[in-house]
Amino acid sequence: MQAMVRPHYFNEGAWESIAKHWETENFQKASDNGKKNRSKLQFGHKSGAIPFCVRRWELDAKLETSMSNLEFFKYVYNIDEPTIKKIMEALEAASSSQPEPEEPLSPNSQRKRDLCLLMQARKPKKNKAMLFPRSTLSELIGADEAARLNPSQSTQSSQTSIPYNAYSIIRRVLSEVTTAVSSMEGLDQVPHAQLNEVLEKLATKAFPDRADPIQQSSWDQYIRIAGEVIDQVMQNCKKVIVEVSCKSFEINVFGEKLVGCRVKVWWPMVKMLEIGKV
Repeated sequence: MQAMVRPHYFNEGAWESIAKHWETENFQKASDNGKKNRSKLQFGHKSGAIPFCVRRWELDAKLETSMSNLEFFKYVYNIDEPTIKKIMEALEAASSSQPEPEEPLSPNSQRKRDLCLLMQARKPKKNKAMLFPRSTLSELIGADEAARLNPSQSTQSSQTSIPYNAYSIIRRVLSEVTTAVSSMEGLDQVPHAQLNEVLEKLATKAFPDRADPIQQSSWDQYIRIAGEVIDQVMQNCKKVIVEVSCKSFEINVFGEKLVGCRVKVWWPMVKMLEIGKV
């Protein structure tokens, strides 16, 4: 039977070798395993045995442009199936809810944006997003970002890693925070609440469109980094962060009652300011 269906571009020797391979125990075992795995798929697809990443690369090369997740989803899945259709509609709704960026995004930012929209349409399972079954979220966008976007799942990483794209924002935060603190002339003691407002203004100026999931993610990252460096920046500029308690207190000094306000100085001590007679 196999000899009868031999393609014309195979000679008899090559075809016989292929036919024998199909009859080997290893091939039969691999074929059975593949059949079982395909039966366990939650959603059937039309990509065959070719991995999604390879299929997508082939399509991008053929079309000479990058396909969006929505376009690729429609290509590899049967959108007539009710469950698939529901996911597709959720993905379309998530895509249409986000405004288009004013300027073209970098490949890394575009990939993260597309992944955020995909995760809005369907939550990741086992730390993996739909359309990316062979890569964890940590591998796609870094462990820290994966933990932020999908806190219910472990990133399966015991080591803290810094995403490659984080280095540029670290430099920016350090520069802008240092400039902001240095400009506070004549203000050696800065209230904690006021300092928080300054950092939030810097983050908002850097990433103003917080409706965009990418900019919201970058805004959060800016605030986290600023919170890590602010103590050292304040110390370098010979300033202290203070937090004023709402409660006043009274003390008795040589028979006179004095009232004051307790100010918590983050370093190096607790001081009492604005002490006066009752």
